[in-house]
Amino acid sequence: MLIKRILGYLGLLPFLISLAVITQQPDFSLIDGAESFIIYSIVIASFLSGVLWLPNQNCQRIDITSNVITVAAFSCFFFPTLLAAIALIIIYIALWRYERHLVASEQITRRESYLSLRTQLTFFVVTLHLVYIALLL
Repeated sequence: MLIKRILGYLGLLPFLISLAVITQQPDFSLIDGAESFIIYSIVIASFLSGVLWLPNQNCQRIDITSNVITVAAFSCFFFPTLLAAIALIIIYIALWRYERHLVASEQITRRESYLSLRTQLTFFVVTLHLVYIALLL
């Protein structure tokens, strides 16, 4: 679990780097911090949605929900950045709640340590999105 925890928190770095680029606005930067933040967020939301797919699971509802969430996350690429950030916050919270629901209803199994880590990381990701929105305003 230590490796998953380390990798989970390292996964926050691209969000933080994007926010740093936004706040510093270096003229030499080839990176648009606002755009990179949204693109990375879409990638991570899609990854988390894909985690719902389990090899020994045969539940079409979970598979369909996972795909709908992935498509919703991808559609954020076409939204204005502020709207995309708000939509992605909703997607992250929905994913977190849906996974908790699946565990509570025993449709999937997760270790408590994993659920705790997911809660912490979701909190940080949502907070970083709120910081992102504040920087855009």
